[in-house]
Amino acid sequence: MMATSVSSSYNTRMHDLVGKLTWRAWHVYDQWNERRYGIRTSGEIKPEELGFPGGESYHGGLYRPSSWVVLRHVFKSFPVRDEDIFVDYGSGMGRVLVFAAQQPFKRVIGVEMSEDLNRVARENIDRNRDRFRCDDVQVVTADATEWRVPDDLTVAYFYCPFPPQVFEQVLQQLFTSLDRRRRPLRLVYYFMADPDRELLLATGRVTQLDYPAPWHLRKQLTELWMFDLR
Repeated sequence: MMATSVSSSYNTRMHDLVGKLTWRAWHVYDQWNERRYGIRTSGEIKPEELGFPGGESYHGGLYRPSSWVVLRHVFKSFPVRDEDIFVDYGSGMGRVLVFAAQQPFKRVIGVEMSEDLNRVARENIDRNRDRFRCDDVQVVTADATEWRVPDDLTVAYFYCPFPPQVFEQVLQQLFTSLDRRRRPLRLVYYFMADPDRELLLATGRVTQLDYPAPWHLRKQLTELWMFDLR
């Protein structure tokens, strides 16, 4: 019994240590990328700090950027064609846009409610234009529920940008656009809440995609979801 207890305690301590080391490595990698691109996108910002009301009337969420590690894996998971159009819903300070624009997209678009965040995003984009393979990078200040989905959009990216009732409206706009013009349309969602996933699957118009996950990222990538809309 004593041996079992000691073994369990050791395993717990090792698990905690690995978790702390992993978090530290991700943090170092995050800061390295910030310096590499000369940008400022890290941290968390509450809606109230951006001048938005809380509660059900607010159509956004807490500002928190996507992981650089996850972004790198996202764009390794599917080939980008030169006719592809990419949008990041809730693009914040533009981290995803800076990364996406280094792929051969025809156009990269960020949709964000906060003009304060968009000003930072535009500055971050301008600092890195010489790195971009995509010449057309746009930052749009708009409520996602009111923004008209371009009928050539092929990749939509989300990182828990808003509550389920807003996602439902945006999802309907994506399908409406798809009905206007049939085309490949992929939805990529990191940290997808159960209500959002249930809404999406209930449409009966999606195919969930499998993707290879390196062993050292398997835990983190359990929260990465990809679907083809039809």
